[in-house]
Amino acid sequence: MRHDFIRYFAKFGLGRTVSRSRDRGKGRLISRLRLLAIPIGLLLLASPGRSQQPRSLDVDAIRAAVERALSAAPRGLQRLQSPSQAGVRLLDVGVEQTGGASHRITIDLSQRALTYHPAGDVETITDHVLASTAGLTASSHDVEYRFLVDGLPLDRFLPDPAPDRRTGTRAVGAPGRVVISAGHGWYHDETAGGWRLQRDYYWGIVEDFVNYDIATHLLAELRALNIDARPARNPDRSAGTGLSGHSRWEESAKYYIRDLGAPASVWDFGADDYSKDINSRPFYSNWIDSALVIAIHNNGGGGSGTETWYDTTNGHEAESRRLAEIINRRIVNAIRSRYNPNWPDRGLRTCNACKGENHWAKRPAVIVEVAFMDTRTPDNDALKDDAFKRIVAQAIREGLQEYGLVAATPPPADDLDSAARREIGIRVAYDERFRAPIDGSFGVNLTWDPAWELRWLDVDVTGNRRVRVFHVASRANRTVRYIGFSDPDTRSWIGWDRIS
Repeated sequence: MRHDFIRYFAKFGLGRTVSRSRDRGKGRLISRLRLLAIPIGLLLLASPGRSQQPRSLDVDAIRAAVERALSAAPRGLQRLQSPSQAGVRLLDVGVEQTGGASHRITIDLSQRALTYHPAGDVETITDHVLASTAGLTASSHDVEYRFLVDGLPLDRFLPDPAPDRRTGTRAVGAPGRVVISAGHGWYHDETAGGWRLQRDYYWGIVEDFVNYDIATHLLAELRALNIDARPARNPDRSAGTGLSGHSRWEESAKYYIRDLGAPASVWDFGADDYSKDINSRPFYSNWIDSALVIAIHNNGGGGSGTETWYDTTNGHEAESRRLAEIINRRIVNAIRSRYNPNWPDRGLRTCNACKGENHWAKRPAVIVEVAFMDTRTPDNDALKDDAFKRIVAQAIREGLQEYGLVAATPPPADDLDSAARREIGIRVAYDERFRAPIDGSFGVNLTWDPAWELRWLDVDVTGNRRVRVFHVASRANRTVRYIGFSDPDTRSWIGWDRIS
């Protein structure tokens, strides 16, 4: 806030110039009064009535934006009535300034919101509503969205999947794998009867592929440090054509995770293909017992800048928030110092189960919204620049290191037998068809390949069957280890799944 002190003190005759012909005593008095202007000015700057207070969000503007969103059908559902036409009502909107530039926005919707989507995907509604408020929350560095349904928290209405067998948070600084989830990709839209990308093109680029580019750079950054990073979408651009008729790397995570040999409970949970893709990502991280989940996304709704989301209901909200704070700060600082000094910092965003990628992950998880696809300058222009995407990836890697993620420690040469037994046991434990390893079936072949050591263990499978599960370790780098086996039902080889 700019203060014009000369004009202010002129009201009291304190800024006038005294001529030489005037009384010298009067001149000395005015000179003293001029000197008094400095401390008085400082008092004015410190005065609560004149200091610049953090701006509160406009509840009426937010209410109007949500009402407008409900009057238009979400993307992909234009053939349906709008939510308001279908009976979705906005019951209440509340905005609370929780401190400084922090706010809580409470949005209460009628129960029809739970069934508006033909397959019951409530995230379609919450995403639609969140996008409508994005441009109105730029002044708040910390926004908590609280969704209610007829006055009750949204998370109480969500389905309860089969309990995860691993839910503990890893100790900070302990080795662990991290899932890098590039958002979206081709999915099968049952209601439209065809395949489609999950987001729209803006000025020649689409979020589904921009996310993949950033995730690819991040995976390279992490693997160069020997950090065990697992992609949620197919990382191989030369993997050929998938079920969609498009390149496998362009497809959503559900299809890659299925091809890794994950059980159907991991990749096939949800009302439709869209929701199954969202759910498969956190379920995969639970299945492989990752330490963290980093989801790479880009935003929509007409705002600008970077924000990072976490969930308040996944059981790891404190660590998720700490991770979000570090990652968001690293990204914004890197962009400002290396690309655009005026890049907006939107800070943290959170909600109670409105984003499944965070909610279903039973470990610290964040969604990074790097920039706004639908804001041409500076956001969309930056997302077309590979240098920008590399800066973001490097910043996330630095953030993960600051958080405490470290490289895996290779086991001693004489302990690889124990590592193979343990890792095979972990791998098959999450497939409901597998039972217990068979005593006495463990084997080793150290001459199998010049570059690899081979170990195996036979495992009982339902239907009085058995499957041999193979474990290979690189001779050059013992932290590089894979597991593979033939599917007990199809007898087809699932491929090698890196487990360290």
